[in-house]
Amino acid sequence: EFRRVLFRSGQEMLFYLIDRGLFRRLGEADTQRHANVLIIAATTENPTSFLLKTFYRRIPMVIRIPNLDERPFTERLDLIRLFFHTEAARTGIPIKLNPDTVRCFSFYDCPGNIGQLKSDIQVACAKSFLDFVTHKTSGVYISIQNVGLHVKKGLLRIAGRRKEIDQLV
Repeated sequence: EFRRVLFRSGQEMLFYLIDRGLFRRLGEADTQRHANVLIIAATTENPTSFLLKTFYRRIPMVIRIPNLDERPFTERLDLIRLFFHTEAARTGIPIKLNPDTVRCFSFYDCPGNIGQLKSDIQVACAKSFLDFVTHKTSGVYISIQNVGLHVKKGLLRIAGRRKEIDQLV
């Protein structure tokens, strides 16, 4: 609740800047400064739930990008492929994936959207790379044991789409 109050008071300071183009530096009481700014912001939250209505009205344009779960399955697979290719390029070692690992990443609940997906893939790659280095395996192989429990739960969400998944994976 305290954080919400601070956030709302910060919005009121922004009102003054947006409406009049004037601001004061922290600690200044006498000097008002002029600024001509364009504010561009992004959030994963619903803006209407945490922005003051008076602030939300001052936003001339809102572009809503669909969540990862709202996008086509093929787009999510393309992102998964891209992130694994990026990790392989970073390490300089080819990465092989277990098909169940791909299924996990394809269907798990990803609350942080694309950023969360990328982070979870990086963690799985790091764990697999550690196995590669410590056990002197022939390559980096990402099995289902290298993904987090929340990612593994993606296997539980496959029901009804198995045929489509098997063709794409």
